Amino acid sequence: MNEEMDQRTIKDLAIEVLSIQDAVNICGLAGSFSRSMKRLLRITNSTAKTNEHVITRAWINKFDSLAGSMTSADWNELQDISS
Repeated sequence: MNEEMDQRTIKDLAIEVLSIQDAVNICGLAGSFSRSMKRLLRITNSTAKTNEHVITRAWINKFDSLAGSMTSADWNELQDISS
């Protein structure tokens, strides 16, 4: 669906993020997340409001629950990989 045609409401976005809470495919979720964030930004008309919105936090929480939070050891490993 192209961005101009996406007419989902805040309620639709909330229903979507609640419906993905049992999902396990990060790659599939990433595409849906991107589309939802673009739509939420069009609704809020504010990057700050979109970043801090409960819908955004619910999405991020789902990714965190699948991948886990970054630890200092993870950041060190990432630095080593990128060197």
